[in-house]
Amino acid sequence: MASPASLEVHDLCKKCQTIDLEEIFSRRYPAQVWEEHILDLGPVQALAKGCALCRFFATMANSKANTMDCELLLTSTKSFYFDYMVKGELGDFKELDDTILLFVKEKKKWSAPRRFQVKEDESIPFSSVQPTRTAPHIGLRIICPEKFDRNFVKDSISYCSTNHISACQPHIIDAPDFFRLIDCESRQVIVAQPGCEYLALSYVWGTKTRTSIGRLGDLDNCPKVIIDSMDVTLNLSFRYLWIDRYCIDQLDDEDKQHQIRQMDLIYANAVATIIAAAGDDPEYGLPGVNGTLRKHQPQIHVCGHLLASTLPHPSRSVSDSKWTTRGWTYQEGILSKRRIVFTDDQVIFECNSMHTAESQALPLDVLHTIDKRRFRKEVRHGAFRWKTPDLNIMHFVAEFSKKELTHPADALNAMQGIFQMFLKAKTPIYHIEGVPLVPHQLLAFDPEKSFIQGLSWYHKNPGERRPEFPSWSWTGWTGQLANSVMLNPPPDWFSSYGISIRLESEYALFPEKNGWQNILSRPANKRVHFLYIKGQTLKCTLVRMAAEVNMAALSELTWWDPTDYALKFEMEKNTVFYVRPRLDLDGSQIEGKPLECIWLGDEAATTLDRFPRTLLVETYKAELGWMKRVGCTYKYSVYCMQDGKRVYLGGEGCLAMLKNKLQLRRICLG
Repeated sequence: MASPASLEVHDLCKKCQTIDLEEIFSRRYPAQVWEEHILDLGPVQALAKGCALCRFFATMANSKANTMDCELLLTSTKSFYFDYMVKGELGDFKELDDTILLFVKEKKKWSAPRRFQVKEDESIPFSSVQPTRTAPHIGLRIICPEKFDRNFVKDSISYCSTNHISACQPHIIDAPDFFRLIDCESRQVIVAQPGCEYLALSYVWGTKTRTSIGRLGDLDNCPKVIIDSMDVTLNLSFRYLWIDRYCIDQLDDEDKQHQIRQMDLIYANAVATIIAAAGDDPEYGLPGVNGTLRKHQPQIHVCGHLLASTLPHPSRSVSDSKWTTRGWTYQEGILSKRRIVFTDDQVIFECNSMHTAESQALPLDVLHTIDKRRFRKEVRHGAFRWKTPDLNIMHFVAEFSKKELTHPADALNAMQGIFQMFLKAKTPIYHIEGVPLVPHQLLAFDPEKSFIQGLSWYHKNPGERRPEFPSWSWTGWTGQLANSVMLNPPPDWFSSYGISIRLESEYALFPEKNGWQNILSRPANKRVHFLYIKGQTLKCTLVRMAAEVNMAALSELTWWDPTDYALKFEMEKNTVFYVRPRLDLDGSQIEGKPLECIWLGDEAATTLDRFPRTLLVETYKAELGWMKRVGCTYKYSVYCMQDGKRVYLGGEGCLAMLKNKLQLRRICLG
């Protein structure tokens, strides 16, 4: 493709003629640089009608600048790619020759220097392509819209395979058993041989229903993304490819459950996973393969410099895709150790130790630690921020809760791989129906106590009921979850409260090892539906606060919206407590109904005017004595009314009244 003729100074408008590109791109900064103002550009609408360089600036402006005055700013790659808030490991990257980045943003009202802030959804920087530079630097490359750079991908896989000894290597010892692969040469599905190298595919299935799924390995008339992925596999010098829809017998429940339980091994043992993060359905294919074009990379030749866009930040490209919204694809991205991400802009490579993109020319050795095991800590994250398990399993559960599922019954299966990953971690974390058994950091692992902590998950936003799962599990609800549990008690808390948990009708207490192992070893089709919780309870009702309390009094509370719901507890001495709940569903469904709170702990209430942590339940089937979870209470202050006036009882006063109302009950929660 021939390069366009370079514009000279006389081809530019008077404003653009004042920009000295030669001087700008010859600058070098030893460390992080402030945003530096270069030129006022005016509104984007006017730029779009200006000279060729003005029009280029208009294409590079962020959306906020469309109707506002904007400016041309300068920063450096050391500011854009490195996080200087992270404690450095090897100094200030002094061995790295700096590269200047320009960007167009809306003009700020103040003119004082400011530190450059990376926001992936804002301006996309651009720079000068300088292929002749020899010193280590973060460079820019021009990509081909028609064809992805297979050498970029092969080189990235090779670098990772050679240097990332632990975090990115397949574990052949833990290889999945009896699974199938597509032979991309013969276009046939075969049984995988031990030690066989293969790629995996993660993609959006589309709107086809399960009744349209054909026989195992039926590759006739398969969508374009499947054909493209097989061709990419061969282009990268591999032969075998794993695709769930074609390598799992979708009509055999036993085979499907077996493969789902080893999903972590299938993705973790793949050499890499091809991620189709473009388009809304499988017919879209992979951009840069077999005729599916990538978006044009904005660029202009001016005054001897080829200015080009660095393209959107990888996290933005992935987060804007349909792929990232789907429930099944979430664990596929997490479980993979190397990811080859096809976006509408470019191909991104991200393993568990580094990340790079087709438009970037990175000095990988400089960006790595001395042993080359991983990127230095200062290097900003790529498209996948959380890639390996840690103790905060609720982060992964909360992220999954944002995703979409075509079939609600998949809520647990679509997370099984991640649960298996945590089960095999250095500190194993178990789960029951998706509820993690959160280990206490200061106590030896106790299944019952850890399960009680796991039961204290809560919603950030209410959802709707999934009847396929029990209400005490987050799988039983849609809606976004918080990324932590509400109960994190001190070590001596459990000894002071007599909560006990039994499962279904087996009456096996968790601390008994045999009972615990029986639960863990249950077949996948033997589900836990009911919990029998023995503990202290409080009766209450859900009301609208504005209907209960004078609006003028409520206006003084900055932490309480008068339109919010409240739990109403009627105490002794004409005293009423109002507490904000965390609801699992829309409050209108349980407003005015009798509810109960299962007492989990009072450590907050002993020192502050705060309500204890409880699970909120309502009667589900009275004739059977079944109840269901509908929310919880968490750290919120108590609004006390006595004889129609607000009073302040303090933490100990509130706690004393609450304890007088407690009733020891055994509740069946389904």
